[in-house]
Amino acid sequence: MRLYFLKTNWTKEENGFTLIEIFGVMIIVTFGLLALLSMKVSALRKANDSEHTILANRIVQKVSARIQENGANVQLYDGMQTAANLKTNCPEQNPLSTCDEDFKEWQNAVSALPKGDLSIALDSKQSPQKVDLKLSWQDQAGSHKLQLPIHVNESIPQKEDSSLRLDPK
Repeated sequence: MRLYFLKTNWTKEENGFTLIEIFGVMIIVTFGLLALLSMKVSALRKANDSEHTILANRIVQKVSARIQENGANVQLYDGMQTAANLKTNCPEQNPLSTCDEDFKEWQNAVSALPKGDLSIALDSKQSPQKVDLKLSWQDQAGSHKLQLPIHVNESIPQKEDSSLRLDPK
């Protein structure tokens, strides 16, 4: 009686891939795609943070120019704080006074920043008067503060310049 055994030819070269090889390639490709996705999320976050910084710089520049333009009435801006809706020296008038219009415009612009707050403090003991602008906001990258001390000459006549208005973006 003869027993037949399964013949295996170990020397024969097989075509195709094994299941383990395919699984290994899938793992490597998955890790590569996850790394790319992580880089994209990080880049988008940094772009968003940069957009906030650019907006904050623009707001501070416009506020500074507007306060210098209205130098004769600089004391009206003292104590303004947009987050707390404080405008202690700005008179409530109908129609709105210049400082009230400015405050509403700045409050609207600062609201585009996450947890944004603009505060204005006047040091009237100095001549020319020193005004401290502080703009702070908080985003995914953390807390940010932009501070700009400006010196205001009160003898500058007040004029209306539409280029100093902030666009409601």
